[in-house]
Amino acid sequence: MNQERPILIVDDNEDDAFLVTRTLTAAGVVNPLVVLRDGEAAISYLDGTAKYSDRLVHPLPCLVLLDLKMPGKNGLEVLKWIRAHPALKKLRVIVITSSTELRNVNLAYQFGADSFLVKPLELEDHKALLSTIQAQQVVQLRAG
Repeated sequence: MNQERPILIVDDNEDDAFLVTRTLTAAGVVNPLVVLRDGEAAISYLDGTAKYSDRLVHPLPCLVLLDLKMPGKNGLEVLKWIRAHPALKKLRVIVITSSTELRNVNLAYQFGADSFLVKPLELEDHKALLSTIQAQQVVQLRAG
Protein backbone atom coordinates (compact mmCIF):
# COMPACT_ATOMS: atom_id res chain seq x y z
CA MET A 1 0.00 0.00 0.00
CA ASN A 2 1.31 3.50 0.79
CA GLN A 3 3.18 2.62 3.98
CA GLU A 4 6.31 4.52 2.98
CA ARG A 5 4.40 7.63 1.91
CA PRO A 6 3.72 10.16 4.65
CA ILE A 7 0.52 11.74 5.83
CA LEU A 8 0.87 15.52 5.65
CA ILE A 9 -0.81 17.36 8.54
CA VAL A 10 -1.13 21.09 7.91
CA ASP A 11 -2.31 22.97 10.99
CA ASP A 12 -1.07 26.15 12.63
CA ASN A 13 -2.39 25.07 16.04
CA GLU A 14 0.26 22.95 17.76
CA ASP A 15 -2.24 21.36 20.15
CA ASP A 16 -4.59 20.32 17.34
CA ALA A 17 -1.73 18.89 15.28
CA PHE A 18 -0.51 16.96 18.32
CA LEU A 19 -4.00 15.56 18.94
CA VAL A 20 -4.29 14.36 15.34
CA THR A 21 -0.83 12.75 15.38
CA ARG A 22 -1.55 11.06 18.70
CA THR A 23 -4.88 9.74 17.37
CA LEU A 24 -3.26 8.34 14.24
CA THR A 25 -0.38 6.76 16.14
CA ALA A 26 -2.71 5.21 18.72
CA ALA A 27 -4.85 3.79 15.91
CA GLY A 28 -1.82 1.99 14.50
CA VAL A 29 -1.19 4.11 11.42
CA VAL A 30 2.36 3.29 10.33
CA ASN A 31 2.79 5.95 7.67
CA PRO A 32 5.25 8.67 8.64
CA LEU A 33 3.52 11.83 9.85
CA VAL A 34 4.77 15.20 8.63
CA VAL A 35 3.41 18.29 10.41
CA LEU A 36 3.60 21.71 8.79
CA ARG A 37 2.34 24.93 10.36
CA ASP A 38 1.14 26.98 7.39
CA GLY A 39 -0.14 26.93 3.84
CA GLU A 40 3.05 28.28 2.30
CA ALA A 41 5.08 25.43 3.79
CA ALA A 42 2.49 22.91 2.57
CA ILE A 43 2.70 24.25 -0.98
CA SER A 44 6.52 24.18 -0.88
CA TYR A 45 6.44 20.60 0.39
CA LEU A 46 3.93 19.45 -2.24
CA ASP A 47 5.75 21.34 -5.00
CA GLY A 48 9.11 19.91 -3.93
CA THR A 49 10.74 23.32 -3.69
CA ALA A 50 13.09 25.05 -1.25
CA LYS A 51 14.10 22.76 1.60
CA TYR A 52 11.65 20.06 0.37
CA SER A 53 13.31 19.53 -3.03
CA ASP A 54 14.75 16.08 -2.20
CA ARG A 55 11.88 13.65 -2.85
CA LEU A 56 13.80 10.80 -1.21
CA VAL A 57 13.77 12.75 2.05
CA HIS A 58 10.41 14.48 1.47
CA PRO A 59 8.24 12.11 -0.62
CA LEU A 60 4.81 13.12 -1.80
CA PRO A 61 2.19 12.26 0.79
CA CYS A 62 -0.59 9.73 0.34
CA LEU A 63 -2.98 11.95 2.30
CA VAL A 64 -3.24 15.58 3.42
CA LEU A 65 -5.10 16.56 6.59
CA LEU A 66 -5.67 20.26 6.05
CA ASP A 67 -6.82 22.96 8.46
CA LEU A 68 -8.82 25.79 6.90
CA LYS A 69 -8.04 28.73 9.15
CA MET A 70 -4.34 29.52 9.03
CA PRO A 71 -2.37 32.74 8.71
CA GLY A 72 -0.99 33.51 5.26
CA LYS A 73 -2.34 31.01 2.74
CA ASN A 74 -5.40 29.39 4.26
CA GLY A 75 -6.54 25.82 3.72
CA LEU A 76 -8.91 26.68 0.88
CA GLU A 77 -6.08 28.39 -1.01
CA VAL A 78 -3.87 25.33 -0.49
CA LEU A 79 -6.68 23.04 -1.63
CA LYS A 80 -7.23 25.11 -4.80
CA TRP A 81 -3.47 25.01 -5.45
CA ILE A 82 -3.41 21.21 -5.06
CA ARG A 83 -6.32 20.67 -7.43
CA ALA A 84 -4.78 23.00 -10.04
CA HIS A 85 -1.74 20.71 -10.37
CA PRO A 86 -2.32 17.65 -12.55
CA ALA A 87 0.30 15.57 -10.72
CA LEU A 88 -1.62 16.06 -7.45
CA LYS A 89 -5.20 15.69 -8.71
CA LYS A 90 -5.55 12.22 -7.14
CA LEU A 91 -4.01 13.24 -3.82
CA ARG A 92 -6.55 12.65 -1.05
CA VAL A 93 -7.31 15.76 1.01
CA ILE A 94 -9.37 15.73 4.19
CA VAL A 95 -10.23 19.16 5.54
CA ILE A 96 -10.16 19.19 9.33
CA THR A 97 -11.24 22.45 10.89
CA SER A 98 -12.92 23.97 13.89
CA SER A 99 -15.31 25.79 11.56
CA THR A 100 -18.82 24.41 11.33
CA GLU A 101 -19.97 27.11 8.91
CA LEU A 102 -21.91 25.56 6.04
CA ARG A 103 -20.22 27.99 3.65
CA ASN A 104 -16.79 26.52 4.51
CA VAL A 105 -18.06 22.97 4.08
CA ASN A 106 -19.50 23.82 0.66
CA LEU A 107 -16.35 25.65 -0.45
CA ALA A 108 -14.11 22.80 0.66
CA TYR A 109 -16.07 20.31 -1.42
CA GLN A 110 -16.35 22.76 -4.32
CA PHE A 111 -12.55 23.11 -4.35
CA GLY A 112 -12.02 19.35 -4.31
CA ALA A 113 -11.83 18.12 -0.71
CA ASP A 114 -12.40 14.38 -0.39
CA SER A 115 -13.90 14.78 3.09
CA PHE A 116 -14.63 17.48 5.66
CA LEU A 117 -14.46 16.95 9.42
CA VAL A 118 -14.82 19.22 12.40
CA LYS A 119 -11.68 18.93 14.53
CA PRO A 120 -11.88 16.06 16.99
CA LEU A 121 -12.64 17.17 20.48
CA GLU A 122 -14.37 14.11 21.93
CA LEU A 123 -13.73 10.34 21.70
CA GLU A 124 -16.53 9.87 19.13
CA ASP A 125 -14.92 12.54 16.95
CA HIS A 126 -11.63 10.62 17.03
CA LYS A 127 -13.50 7.57 15.76
CA ALA A 128 -15.00 9.65 12.95
CA LEU A 129 -11.54 10.91 12.01
CA LEU A 130 -10.16 7.38 11.88
CA SER A 131 -13.13 6.05 9.93
CA THR A 132 -12.80 8.85 7.39
CA ILE A 133 -9.07 8.26 6.99
CA GLN A 134 -9.52 4.51 6.63
CA ALA A 135 -12.24 5.07 4.02
CA GLN A 136 -9.68 6.88 1.85
CA GLN A 137 -7.82 3.54 1.56
CA VAL A 138 -4.41 5.15 1.42
CA VAL A 139 -2.92 4.55 4.88
CA GLN A 140 -1.37 1.44 6.33
CA LEU A 141 -2.38 0.19 9.79
CA ARG A 142 -0.12 -1.83 12.06
CA ALA A 143 -1.09 -5.53 12.00
CA GLY A 144 -2.62 -6.98 15.14
